[in-house]
Amino acid sequence: VVSKMYCLSDITVRNYKSCVNATFILSEFTPLVGYNNGGKSNLLQAIRWLLSRYSLGISDFNNPQLPVIISGTITGITPEFISGLAQPHQNRIQPFCTNGILGIRRTQSAPSMSATSITLEVRNPAISDERADNAWSINPTGIDNAIKALFPEPIEIGAMEDASEDVSKSKSGTTIGKLITEIMSPIEEQYGAEINQSLDKIKQRLEAEGTDRAPELNQFDLGANEKLKDIFPGINIR
Repeated sequence: VVSKMYCLSDITVRNYKSCVNATFILSEFTPLVGYNNGGKSNLLQAIRWLLSRYSLGISDFNNPQLPVIISGTITGITPEFISGLAQPHQNRIQPFCTNGILGIRRTQSAPSMSATSITLEVRNPAISDERADNAWSINPTGIDNAIKALFPEPIEIGAMEDASEDVSKSKSGTTIGKLITEIMSPIEEQYGAEINQSLDKIKQRLEAEGTDRAPELNQFDLGANEKLKDIFPGINIR
């Protein structure tokens, strides 16, 4: 039986790029479909910032005179999932998690603040009114790292900027390269040793110093050296 995974079930974005004040309902898999420049990437980046702290610049603020505030609810956090975390992370999350629900809110009050000045608040489950003064606990010790431990590092794959380069080179930084990496990594992890063993057999058949070099290659070397010895005495190829 596969347990249902916990997820970020909703997010409210205020003053972040094109999002003045918007709430989105999410699930384990949420496709975003819309026109170009409709704000889809802004929402994805807002999710990333909520879960992983870094300093926002002035271009990230819809209105630089107001703070960026992004809040969200993580649901489905079962005791089994919590027990899988390192003990310090368990201790940080458990007091704020009730019925598998954890509410978080991140705020940056001005552009280009240091990352350490950004606040991460955690919803106090004992207070029903989230607008109450004590409804949120500000920067509980270690909570940022505990939240990061809940989720894997976000993988951001942007739109193709140069399709011909993406397809022909498949560099690690290109869109296609990132997709190939995501596909191949689990395959390499599972079958890497077997593939390397097979490649080593081929290597031993082809290399000049191979322990099981193909006789056809040895015969080619002999024939080529026979032709070369009169022109280039003392020169051998392998």
